[in-house]
Amino acid sequence: MSIRLIATDLDGTLLGADKEVSPRNARALQACMARGVHVMLASGRSLNAVARIAERAGLTGARILSSNGARLDETARGPILLEDGLEESVAREAAMRLISAGVYVECYSDDVIYMANRVPVKHHNHQPGLAADGATLFVEDEARFLNEGTAHARKLIVFSDDPRRLERARALLCGLPLDCSSSDTDNLEILAAGAGKGRALTWYAERMNIARDEIMAFGDQTNDLSLMDAAGWPVAMDNAVDAVKARARLIAPRHDQSGVAAIVEKYVLEGGLK
Repeated sequence: MSIRLIATDLDGTLLGADKEVSPRNARALQACMARGVHVMLASGRSLNAVARIAERAGLTGARILSSNGARLDETARGPILLEDGLEESVAREAAMRLISAGVYVECYSDDVIYMANRVPVKHHNHQPGLAADGATLFVEDEARFLNEGTAHARKLIVFSDDPRRLERARALLCGLPLDCSSSDTDNLEILAAGAGKGRALTWYAERMNIARDEIMAFGDQTNDLSLMDAAGWPVAMDNAVDAVKARARLIAPRHDQSGVAAIVEKYVLEGGLK
C-alpha cells in the first residue's frame, strides 16, 4: 500500500510555534511531491495567507485548500479547482443575526476579511489594515460587511474568549443551512451546509482517481474532523483535541516538534505502511 495524497492542516499541525513550516516538515513534503505524491495544505486561513506560507516553505506546487474548505486551488498561484462558499442570502441572514446580537464576527472573501463588533481576543486581535503576513486586508465596516462581504463570502467566523458566547452564537444560527466547527477554543467557524475540508478532499481525490486508503490527513481541531474522515490514514497531532485523536489511526508528535515530518518520513518516504 502506498500514499498518493497527503492533506495537512496548518495551525497546530504543520506550523510550529513560530507559525511557519519547519525546515524538516518542508523537506519531507517536498520529497513526497518529488515522488509524485499530491500534497494539499488545508487551512481555515484565507487563500492569500496560505499561499504565502506555501511559498515561504518551498511548497508552491501544493494544492491550496483555504477558508476551511470553501475554496480549492491547483497551486498557490491558481487556478481555482473548486468553490464551495456561502450563498449570499444565507451569509447575509447569518451576519445580520450575529451583528445585531453584538457578536464579534468576521467574513472571509478572497482578498478582504470584513469585521464587525470587533473586541480584543487573546490570540486573534485583528486590526484594520493589512494582516501580519501582508496578504489580506482587514476592513472594519459593518455596511461593507453586509453589502460586499456577504456577496462573496467563503466563510464566517465568530471570536470570543467566553465559551458561553460561542454557544450563544451557534444558537443564533439555528434554522439556517450552515455547518459549524472550531479551529481553536476561541472561535466558531461557519460554512455552507456540507462544505468543509473533507468534502473538498474527497472531491479532489475522486477527480484524480485516488482511493481513500491512499490518502493521509493530519489535523488537530474539530474543523479537521471531516478531513480525517475522508482519509484512510487519519493522523492526529499529539497536541490535538480528544475528538480528533479518537478518529486517528496514527498519533504524530506535537506540531512544534515537526510531527508531520516524523510520520511522513516513516510511513510514506520509508514505506512503513502495511
